[in-house]
Amino acid sequence: MPRQSHVLYKSLWELPTYYRHCEVSKNELTEELRQLEDEMDRELSGLNKFEQAAFFSNVNNLWIETAEPLPMLQWYSQLIVVYGYFEKVLNEFCAELHDSDKIKLTLKDFHGQGIERARNYLVNIACLAKTFNTREWLHIKLLGVLSNSVAHRDGFIDYEPDSPRSTY
Repeated sequence: MPRQSHVLYKSLWELPTYYRHCEVSKNELTEELRQLEDEMDRELSGLNKFEQAAFFSNVNNLWIETAEPLPMLQWYSQLIVVYGYFEKVLNEFCAELHDSDKIKLTLKDFHGQGIERARNYLVNIACLAKTFNTREWLHIKLLGVLSNSVAHRDGFIDYEPDSPRSTY
């Protein structure tokens, strides 16, 4: 195993960019909504009751779109991108171990998909079992379920509290 992982070191520099992207996106959406509300207030100030009703029928859809679906789409996008990045880092770390220690087995030689396959590789090749027996790892796996539900089911998750495989 390498003494210093270039993959993990690089990810420590890249990860804050993802966090900043989330913050910038959130701030921009908040500012967009604030500007829309200011514009609505200015335009409403000179209108009578009937003109206000017509104005609201036109602008209401834009406000709702800015306040509800746009933030949700942004959150969905961020979740998928960051989770995908995490999976990529795990896979690259496995490849780095393979190359640096001249290990014959590759990531593709292990069963599973995505982060589970990387986990299996790291447990068996790098003896990192303790790392994957944590509450944080369970949270990461839950993020994987959420990411897949966003990507394939528009965020819908079945409510199956009695099923042992249920997310709940």
